[in-house]
Amino acid sequence: MRNDDPLGGAVATDDRTRLDSTLIATLIVDDDLTFRKTVRQLLERVPEVSIVGEAADGEEALRLAQALRPDVVLMDITMPRLDGLEATRRIKAEQPDMKVIVLTVHQEEAYRKTACEYGADAFLTKKTVGSRLIPMIIGS
Repeated sequence: MRNDDPLGGAVATDDRTRLDSTLIATLIVDDDLTFRKTVRQLLERVPEVSIVGEAADGEEALRLAQALRPDVVLMDITMPRLDGLEATRRIKAEQPDMKVIVLTVHQEEAYRKTACEYGADAFLTKKTVGSRLIPMIIGS
């Protein structure tokens, strides 16, 4: 990793030009590559959404959120190096207008409560992503 790399080696993408300010710039954060690909495929069919980057842990998420300034961050909870709840807290402290949607396998109320306390704008279980995610993003 180079010190002058603001993304710290994380993946930044831009399938649809960010010059179109009507697009909802979205960052996908999940340590599961298969799940990230699934979410990407789902969102690539939505003309209003531009996927600007992907991260595999909370530290990468913080770097990308600061460098890319997405409108929406899709954040897993359980990840290496820095979990998604703490990453959410830090992102919202620095950029309160950035929308963070927590996507997780955890269904326990304690996770939902903590996500809300840390500033998450929405909380979805991964089982409901297919039916509920797009309206949440577009409604941002």
